[in-house]
Amino acid sequence: MNILGIITERNQKHLVIANAVLLSFIFFLLVGVPFIPSVAQKATTRFLYMGIFFGSVYALTTRTKIVFSIAAILSVMQVISQIIGTERIEIIVQILNTLFFIYAVIRLVKQFVLAKEVSPMVILGAINGYLLIGLVFSILLLIVTGLYHESYLMTSNSIYLNPHDNYRILIYYTFMTMTTVGYGDIIPVSPAARSLAVMMAVCGQLYMTVVLAFLVGKFAGIHGRT
Repeated sequence: MNILGIITERNQKHLVIANAVLLSFIFFLLVGVPFIPSVAQKATTRFLYMGIFFGSVYALTTRTKIVFSIAAILSVMQVISQIIGTERIEIIVQILNTLFFIYAVIRLVKQFVLAKEVSPMVILGAINGYLLIGLVFSILLLIVTGLYHESYLMTSNSIYLNPHDNYRILIYYTFMTMTTVGYGDIIPVSPAARSLAVMMAVCGQLYMTVVLAFLVGKFAGIHGRT
């Protein structure tokens, strides 16, 4: 094997590990946090966001100092938001988090689209892209509930969700909507909330359909030539 092949193979292994670590951070944020003591959940969520920032950077084939710097700045802002916690700072942090995750999703999607074969890196990248889209929408839900306080109604107790105490519920609602499961226990009430629900359902289904078709087509094309 020539030197270029060895470097490429090592880079692929690095990307697989980086995407696996990123997936671990996201998965624990979505599923694991509710199982730790409630007093530590908010701080743990901030820490996991920091891990996702740097995990997203390392999961990319090309990284620049600017992207590292942005991830570091966002991590610092997570700490500041945890300490100060004013509503204005929270909104600013949420908007910046959303922009960063959108950038990460675009890069990850471009990365596995340009891949020559269906590899573990491609599969992990596709999964991470989907979960990061869910995080983007969950942050948008926080912004909507902060701007329009009576946007999401829990039918079980007729209580409107708020961005300070119900983030876990908003994450749950996000993925139930993206997957079009829709148990009906949370209802979007405001016009902004309903528009966001439409976007989540459409984007979730489009991503799954397009990415699955792409991966199957790429896999079939490679094996069809052999």
